[in-house]
Amino acid sequence: MENKDISRIVADQRKKLEEVFLRIRTVSSDKKAEQILRTARDYFDDSKYFLDNEDYTDAFEAVIISWAFVDVGLLLGLFDVPDELKDYFI
Repeated sequence: MENKDISRIVADQRKKLEEVFLRIRTVSSDKKAEQILRTARDYFDDSKYFLDNEDYTDAFEAVIISWAFVDVGLLLGLFDVPDELKDYFI
């Protein structure tokens, strides 16, 4: 896979994740929910940094890890997203 392909994939995933972050809500008062969401956002931010610095492999890894943290929060019942975004997840 070429760098331009990875860059396009990362940009597409970042766009979807940005929509998720605008609409996600925590449904648990557990501090771990906020920690997991903060970690997901940190990886999201890292993906932008890596993308801007043309480090495409790390950008891809960071965006995938961000998705994983959001997915874990949803599976554990710590977060909720609107129904129209649930197709993004398992």
